[in-house]
Amino acid sequence: MELMISNFRTALRVKVGELLIADRATEISKLAGANPVDWLESRPENYRGTLNAAPGNAFKGQWYFDAAKRELVYTADSRSYFSSPTSSDYTVRLKVRPILNADEGISQGQPVWVRLAVINDYTWF
Repeated sequence: MELMISNFRTALRVKVGELLIADRATEISKLAGANPVDWLESRPENYRGTLNAAPGNAFKGQWYFDAAKRELVYTADSRSYFSSPTSSDYTVRLKVRPILNADEGISQGQPVWVRLAVINDYTWF
């Protein structure tokens, strides 16, 4: 799972680089809320696609994109080794979020950067 998060972040960097090279930096902000799986060369075998509702507890060791929340979700397989103080459903949730610098502000035409953020705390033990 951790390796896949790294792969998703790398795919986001490549996508941003492609936009910069193509002189389309103003489109970077449109990546916020997007599905990072779409940027991979091939989808993970345990990716179940875009869902409109949570799949339930039987869905273990799988990735899916929550269309309503615009979040990429991993459902923990080894639940006895997983803990999350903010999530009772054994999930790790990620979201492509804009990076805004309130001190500098954003001027017209300046790109808004994005990052793939883990949005809930979790630990493996």
